[in-house]
Amino acid sequence: MRKGITMQVKIGMIAAILCLGSAAASGCKGSFPTAPPTLAAPTAVATATPAGSAAPAPTVTPDAEQEIHFTDINLETVVREKIGKSIGAIRRADVENITELSARVRGITSIESLRYFTSLEELDLYGNRITDFSVLAELPSLKKLNIAKNYNVLTSNTSGASGLDLTPLKGLVLLEELDASDNMLTDLTVLGSLSALQTLTLANNRITDISPLAGCKSLTYVDLSYNYGLNSDNTERGISDLSPLFENTQLRTLIAGHNLISDVEGIEALEELSYLDLTDNYLDSLAPLAEAASLETVLLHSNALTSLDPLAGNTTIRTLDVSLNMISNFDAINTMPALRSLTWEQNNIQDYSAIDAFEERMSALQNRRQKLQGN
Repeated sequence: MRKGITMQVKIGMIAAILCLGSAAASGCKGSFPTAPPTLAAPTAVATATPAGSAAPAPTVTPDAEQEIHFTDINLETVVREKIGKSIGAIRRADVENITELSARVRGITSIESLRYFTSLEELDLYGNRITDFSVLAELPSLKKLNIAKNYNVLTSNTSGASGLDLTPLKGLVLLEELDASDNMLTDLTVLGSLSALQTLTLANNRITDISPLAGCKSLTYVDLSYNYGLNSDNTERGISDLSPLFENTQLRTLIAGHNLISDVEGIEALEELSYLDLTDNYLDSLAPLAEAASLETVLLHSNALTSLDPLAGNTTIRTLDVSLNMISNFDAINTMPALRSLTWEQNNIQDYSAIDAFEERMSALQNRRQKLQGN
């Protein structure tokens, strides 16, 4: 009986405590409520960050956590190697700060997933099997791009005559270096808008017209070699006119071997030009080079040259290759004080005295250099 009374007292005390904790307006009748009171969620209060204290950590945006589903397993492998993540989901946060990516000769056919690499500045895709580069239009930060040796006429959905489509590059206004060699290119129209281009390599394509390059005023290096070929009717094709480049006054290196060039009149306007390669063309006169004031290396192997006289007195050329031409007189080489390397074989030489004198001079210079080094 005493235990029952004691239990009732304890129950009454608990009820009294609960009653005190509730709002006065709700009343307390001495009995238990049918359900425990619901606690309201705490309200966030904005407070100013005290001066000198650390700023709060940045909030991760939902986009950063978005998983990337790669359309090409080979590209995914390259990315995993880059970020050091062999398994698990790859999210936008993993790649959005990558500025450089190299994926040379990896069997890649699709680069659609690169749209999330929004910070990319350097991208090397040399030697893959990519025919659609449209995603590059979404990478406006690109400065260096290598897409050489991708176009394959056997696997492409486009005509073999048209080659790779460069249209996606049109908006890459920050692009400074481009290598699009070995892609059967014929149309360079898009490149005319890329005024920041400094280095351009377009070797081994099907280019005949380079007029769009007149708009690339920042070019310092251009390689247009090996664009020579035969059309289906056995007529020759290739680049025959280099004049669109002659307004690019910053140009220092011009490589245009294995084409259809017979005249370079106006090239003297390239005041910074130091390296010129016109190997295997149809050049028959060096007269335009007489006023080229900065030339140091001139490669003219396999042309139609008959005279070196326009180069007489040149004070800058150090390396000269005029092999496999029709030159008979080499007297000019001994009036070129800077000349150190001469390739002269397979010409119409009757008198070798000038060449002998040059080689003796070079031998004397070599002996003098060795003595100085010995001292």
